[in-house]
Amino acid sequence: MGKPYYLIDFENVRPALDRLPPGQCHVLVFTGETTKRIDVDLAFALPRFGADIQRVAISGTGSNALDFHIAFYIGHIAAREPGASFVIVSKDTGFDPLIRHLKDKGIACRRIADIPAAAGTAPATKAPPVAKKSKAMTVVVLPEPNGAAAEPVNALADERASKIVRCLKKAKRPTKTSTLATFIGATFQPAKLDAAAIKAVIASLQKAGKVAIAGTKVTYKLG
Repeated sequence: MGKPYYLIDFENVRPALDRLPPGQCHVLVFTGETTKRIDVDLAFALPRFGADIQRVAISGTGSNALDFHIAFYIGHIAAREPGASFVIVSKDTGFDPLIRHLKDKGIACRRIADIPAAAGTAPATKAPPVAKKSKAMTVVVLPEPNGAAAEPVNALADERASKIVRCLKKAKRPTKTSTLATFIGATFQPAKLDAAAIKAVIASLQKAGKVAIAGTKVTYKLG
């Protein structure tokens, strides 16, 4: 079984992410479409997870909009990664019928209202990197982790790659890796994808056979 996925309902709870062990789980932080700021504690916890953490800014508003996004990502990841397990971090009991249904389908999923201290963290061998932030704390830029070039392509990167393919079919296609990276970053503004996330999208495009890279040259087979 791979690393579990923690799906954080950021509109409902503000959990202590430093209780999770970096390198041993994936973390998806779901925020509302109008969310502009994040807690300072969360901002400084994010870099510890490197490419294993992603912010998902939901599309649209409504009382259950974020819940539906979490449900979609669970289904999407479960379809691509049989055996994946999920932990929804939320006080919203509305997730419980979904969790029962997932269990009936053989998908491991549970809900917790907060991340317990028992989750623990691995002892740090060096000081964690520092998050870069704007004066208003509206943006967090995740530093590139060591060995980022070998990071696995995750389900979120695949989802982003699908959007990039759609955009490339309608736009002038970059011919170099540097301009392709710039194109990907611009496509997901104002999300501010870090270098590791952009590399993961490019790796997903290569894996799907949509792009081929030779040195700094990029060619396309978008279909």
